[in-house]
Amino acid sequence: MHLPVNLPATATTSFLLCATQTEPRNTADIEVVMLDVTSAESISDLLSQLKDRLPDGKLDIIVNNAGFEATGPQIKADLATAKRLHDVNVLGLLAVT
Repeated sequence: MHLPVNLPATATTSFLLCATQTEPRNTADIEVVMLDVTSAESISDLLSQLKDRLPDGKLDIIVNNAGFEATGPQIKADLATAKRLHDVNVLGLLAVT
């Protein structure tokens, strides 16, 4: 994945770009690390892992697109699927943000 960044020729800004997945697979252009948005421990571990590597020691931007779907009417979903949907799509967003 290549993300275009337009900076002036004189810019001295540095940044760390990384992606997360529940089952990380590195690519040539981006570092991929493990994150389970439903696990407070996983979120804390990721922040600890990245803290010393972040410019100025802080996280400036996050794009949280974790989520999944279950097909069919939710009323017919089993309780475990409905709970997992809510944990990932709602609570996971709040926990990471």
